[in-house]
Amino acid sequence: MRQVLKLARAETMRSILLALRYPVETIVGLGIMYCIFMGLFLGARTLVKDPEVFNASLDGFVISYVMWFFVISAIGQLAFHVQMEAQIGVLEQIFLNYPRVLVLLLVRCVVDFVTSLILVSVLLLCIMATTGRWLAIGVGNSAQILLLLVLTVAGIYGFGLIFAGLALVFKRIGQIGSITQFAFFLLAYLPIEQMTGWMRVALYSLPLTLGL
Repeated sequence: MRQVLKLARAETMRSILLALRYPVETIVGLGIMYCIFMGLFLGARTLVKDPEVFNASLDGFVISYVMWFFVISAIGQLAFHVQMEAQIGVLEQIFLNYPRVLVLLLVRCVVDFVTSLILVSVLLLCIMATTGRWLAIGVGNSAQILLLLVLTVAGIYGFGLIFAGLALVFKRIGQIGSITQFAFFLLAYLPIEQMTGWMRVALYSLPLTLGL
């Protein structure tokens, strides 16, 4: 347990140092996500002529987009770190120092989740300020929201671990990760309740469908 805590502290410090050393990357990443949302928001507002219908679906639209941010982080960051460490030649040293690879990846999942939660909070505040629609998040429903978030993100990071494993085997899987990220983007906005047959069963079998 002590080794896990030391590992968590080391990964947290590494994440903080990278964010402080390369702040432009973080700011530009948030800016790109914000611009993508605004493009989707303005496009949807143009297509949906009835303002009442648009406002009624806006909360779900925002939440689905925010959850997609976690998908990008989980699938992209875990595999990216493995690829980068393999390229610079430190992956073998890390695995020799931490023979329990799964523990290392799980700790990285937790640290990445906390980091993503901070970035998502900033992105969500910018989105709500722009749209003028403030989500009803308070003390009364914070426990339910946190539980739903943790359960959904657990499924998302499960896919992230799969891609980290693929990166260990195949080294370069950037295009596969990008395709999967956009596949989950479509999943976030598909009307699954209206589907029937094997497609509905397959989508509901995923551990993150209801959260998205």
